[in-house]
Amino acid sequence: MQDEIKPEPERKKQFEPGWYKYRKDRYKPIRKDVEKRTAEKYDRQGLEKDSPQFRIARGQEARSILRTEEKGDIDVLTGLYNRNGTTRRLTEVINNAKRNHTSFAIIFLDLNNLKEINDTISHELGDATLQATASALKANTKPGDIVGRYGGGDEFMIILPGTDIEGAKIYMERKKELLKYHSAWASAGISQADVNDIQKSINMAEAAMYQAKREAKEIKAKTGRREIVWKVAEEVNSLPNS
Repeated sequence: MQDEIKPEPERKKQFEPGWYKYRKDRYKPIRKDVEKRTAEKYDRQGLEKDSPQFRIARGQEARSILRTEEKGDIDVLTGLYNRNGTTRRLTEVINNAKRNHTSFAIIFLDLNNLKEINDTISHELGDATLQATASALKANTKPGDIVGRYGGGDEFMIILPGTDIEGAKIYMERKKELLKYHSAWASAGISQADVNDIQKSINMAEAAMYQAKREAKEIKAKTGRREIVWKVAEEVNSLPNS
């Protein structure tokens, strides 16, 4: 009797969807450096560049470089990208958008009362507020979305590849509830990225955020409520100076 062929058990997914593409995109900027470093190492050992051992070593070298780079790109307190890491990821998103003729949105978010918490209660509670905000912003993000602590203080930048203004609005509506849950009082500005003048897009998002911040403080002064307000830069007639 012929043995019954059992179906292969389903393999556990090691990474979330989009992980491989993310790593592939991250590898491109360091490809030449990886090739050079691996080739030099193998030349000294007299091994063939096209050998399987070389390909394995190349992968190990790439992972080593990425781990070292990413370790220095992470903000210790929140676990988000720091300013340097956010800027690196932003450059990659810009290059990808140019290559694939796609767009992306930028959100600039700021906590309204972190200084007050630090000055009147404690820096420990201020740190906890930053960590709670980071958790809210990281929760349920899509693969490829980038969340960073941009200013080193209470400012955050969110980069949403392949997302337009309407998608960014939906993102902020969802985050409003999470931020409220974590007792984080924040204001935000949204801008559609211009890949040919990204600094202008960042400035527009930041200026829209400052306008939202003023409106949030006016609401609190009148009603006592700490509302989370966000503005779209392209829909604001006159952007205030930051």
